[in-house]
Amino acid sequence: MKIKDIHVAIAAALLCVALALTACGQSAESGVINETETEINAEASSEAVPETEEEAEAETVEASLTQADAESTDDADISAEADTTEAASADTELAATKTDSEYTYADVSATMYATDTVNIRTSPTTDGDISGTLPYGTSVTVTARCNETGWYRIDYNDDAESYVSDKYLSDTQPDTTTAASSETDTSDTDTVTQSSASAESDKDAQARAVAQQIADSITGGTDLEKVRKAAQIVALYCANATYTSSDSDYKTAYGVFCKGVYTCAGSTRALGLVLECMGYSWEHVNANQYSHQWCKVTMDGQIGWADGMGGIADYGECPFAYGGSYTDSNGVTYAVQ
Repeated sequence: MKIKDIHVAIAAALLCVALALTACGQSAESGVINETETEINAEASSEAVPETEEEAEAETVEASLTQADAESTDDADISAEADTTEAASADTELAATKTDSEYTYADVSATMYATDTVNIRTSPTTDGDISGTLPYGTSVTVTARCNETGWYRIDYNDDAESYVSDKYLSDTQPDTTTAASSETDTSDTDTVTQSSASAESDKDAQARAVAQQIADSITGGTDLEKVRKAAQIVALYCANATYTSSDSDYKTAYGVFCKGVYTCAGSTRALGLVLECMGYSWEHVNANQYSHQWCKVTMDGQIGWADGMGGIADYGECPFAYGGSYTDSNGVTYAVQ
């Protein structure tokens, strides 16, 4: 081989080496760039992840707050609704109370008679509870009349809240030989069947029969003398009876005349029944009260009083009204114990 050829070969070899080195440099440089870009991308990606988590957490917190606000709003709505309901309930209760208090009454003092067998109620309408029955022909003392409904408040078993429809009370005594016309129990008429009140009706009839016998036995003299005689006879019945408030008939005329039990309430009603049979109108003083009771009656043109338990009567105001005593014409003194 010639020296020239050797030089050419060497030059060619060197050129190849140079080219090879150039290619390697580019490859290495390209690798570094790619690696850097990967690291940057990876770093950028790693930085983006925390940012996404914070956003997610923020969104979660925001969602929670939104839900809490919604629940709070719901609670507020529920609370408001409850307050409204409670207020409405209170208004209803207040209205009911106001309705009950709207009843007003005019004082009445009269003896009236049941024109049918009728319910006795706890308020002056058919909405009141039934507390008893008033048999046909029975007399009652009327103490007031309701201005709104017209119903009468009556003296019944010491119960201050006893009312009867004005349709079934009259100041004229009906014919007691005629049976009551009512056959059914209706809220419109407020009457009851005769059979349901037969027991009370029988008691009233028995008491009235005794009272009529007493009235028929008293003749002649002044009003005061006749009323005083009636009071004395009723007092004799009481003297032979037992004073008690535990018996169911202790405050009725039947208890005094037929059953042998009494109180001042029963003796007053017994004497009042005799006075009715004698043709006198009377008023039950202190009815339905825990105090002494007696009959207020007009005698010989004067207002007076008669006491069935003491067997005394006189003109003027009853001395027992203020816990005083009374001395009769025979010098006997009476006092309420």
